[in-house]
Amino acid sequence: QNQIDCIREDSTLSSNDAVSSILTPTETGTKIVCNTYSTKDHWKIDEEHNNQKTQIDVFRQVTKEEIDKSIIDLVVSTGISFSILDNLLFRQVARNLRYVTNSYKILHSMTILRHLTGNIFNSRLEFVKNLLAKSPRRISLTCDRWHSNIHRCHYIVVTGSWISEDWRVVNIILSFQKSGQTAEDILSTIITTLEAYNIKEKIFTLTMNNTTTNKAVGQLLKNKLQNQELISIVDMCWNSTLAMFERYIYLHPAIYEMCSKESSMPSCLENEEFVVLESFCQLLKPFEGATLILLKEQCNPISDAIM
Repeated sequence: QNQIDCIREDSTLSSNDAVSSILTPTETGTKIVCNTYSTKDHWKIDEEHNNQKTQIDVFRQVTKEEIDKSIIDLVVSTGISFSILDNLLFRQVARNLRYVTNSYKILHSMTILRHLTGNIFNSRLEFVKNLLAKSPRRISLTCDRWHSNIHRCHYIVVTGSWISEDWRVVNIILSFQKSGQTAEDILSTIITTLEAYNIKEKIFTLTMNNTTTNKAVGQLLKNKLQNQELISIVDMCWNSTLAMFERYIYLHPAIYEMCSKESSMPSCLENEEFVVLESFCQLLKPFEGATLILLKEQCNPISDAIM
């Protein structure tokens, strides 16, 4: 059986979207059986060219490092277990890869673990933090926990879910760690997660199993995150203006929904006005810090305020 053992680098893609294709001839022409992108988008393309010769830009030998990276990308992007490396069908795929690169040996699960615990974890963490910071919508949490008989400990996972600006549901695991069994232990894990991602003010709902412990967690969290009301301006304190604007920005989604449902309510701020209000708060924020420093003591160096 003839096989074309090569890599096709698609010139229509950018350097960050390099694509690797394993090509095999068919009765009707050359068939692209798999395209693996090195970016976050992974998908398969199945194309057949009837009696037409596929144009290939570059022919070269596939290296072991490239295949290892493709397998790591597969594990990271799909979230499959490391045990896939010991699966018989996956081993068969690895044996077939010897046609592409001579004597290829499948990488060990510890290789993937070392890769994930390196820079990729920190870079992914910063990516998620930036994604949550830019999200203007409220975030719903899902918390689940279970006991591992193998490791003889309890685990807890916190997942964040929200609707993106293009109306897609986004689900991201924010925390996956060992935890105690008491309500205080679970609450501590949730609060630590919220503080780590700076999303305490964006929480909309928390979904957990209907157990006695989880009910206690919900009550403790409700007391921890008290409801907030609008702040009125105080003429003798200029900082109250900033506090009033910041509180309105935080409560804007709820205010907008209430105004849209009640015809008797005054009209809400338009998008352009809301953007101006956010910019105004960013302008006043440095002055708030300087004012608080000067109020700490009656005699305070002016250098503290400048810093």
